[in-house]
Amino acid sequence: MQFMKSLQFITVIAEEKSIRKAADKLAITPSALNRRLLAIEDELSCKLFERLASGVRLNTAGELFIHHIKKQQTDLDRVRSQISDLEGIRRGHVNLASSEHVLISFLANELANYQQTYPDVTFAIMTCEREAAQTHLNALNADLALTLGPVISPGFKTLATASITPKAIMRKAHPLATHQMIRFYECADYPIILPRLTDAISEMIYQAEISTGVTLRVVTKADTKEFRETLLLYEDAISFHLPLKANKNVANNMVDGLIDVDLHAADMPPVLLRLIQLENRVLSVAASKFAEQLVTCMETQFNS
Repeated sequence: MQFMKSLQFITVIAEEKSIRKAADKLAITPSALNRRLLAIEDELSCKLFERLASGVRLNTAGELFIHHIKKQQTDLDRVRSQISDLEGIRRGHVNLASSEHVLISFLANELANYQQTYPDVTFAIMTCEREAAQTHLNALNADLALTLGPVISPGFKTLATASITPKAIMRKAHPLATHQMIRFYECADYPIILPRLTDAISEMIYQAEISTGVTLRVVTKADTKEFRETLLLYEDAISFHLPLKANKNVANNMVDGLIDVDLHAADMPPVLLRLIQLENRVLSVAASKFAEQLVTCMETQFNS
């Protein structure tokens, strides 16, 4: 595996954009690291980096080579996982990209369940929305992605879907809190709090405004779900969420003092939660087993 280690050195140089900084991170001398780089460039018969006064920068050949390194590392992780599986020991690492709306309750619960069975499998979770998640899959930075809404570009395989019905959130003292169901136009009478970045909720509101001809009065946009919900406690504002729970007996994990109210289906149609991976990519055993668990959950437990 010495060759793979040398390839990993190239990745660190690319990340740090400096041989000296990369050497510090790798705990070797800059001259030794430079010799490794020159040896690989000599073997490839091409330069991988542009040498700048401020450091180094990947050239086109270098970008192609970095992608190759990531693919090789992914393949090696898969083989290691398969070998461990043959030995009856489930080891490995899973990189997963997920919308913020999916993390609490559903994903946290499923990850905890998986690690009870396979405690030696580690996870890295990237919080991002649909477009960024698909970019991570393409770059091999993620094995799986949980996204909300349609797949926006080709090259991805949908493993499972689940229909999620949007709801309005408000404080329990809100004038609409006692309603069994509310219409979208009723929300226009109150200030609205939304995510700052474009995500499934933002797209959902935009489409509802187009279809109903009603424009909401957005007073605050904020990144974090917890902050948005806490803000609702101080005024008769309304926000929205997708109750991502795989079981009706599981709480929605909203801030205490809030309630969610159904929205009329004619105004707010369900949103599809999708589990996707890169088309034709062979997952490691750990990622494959976790995907199987998520598929089972999404197909048998949602909306049950």
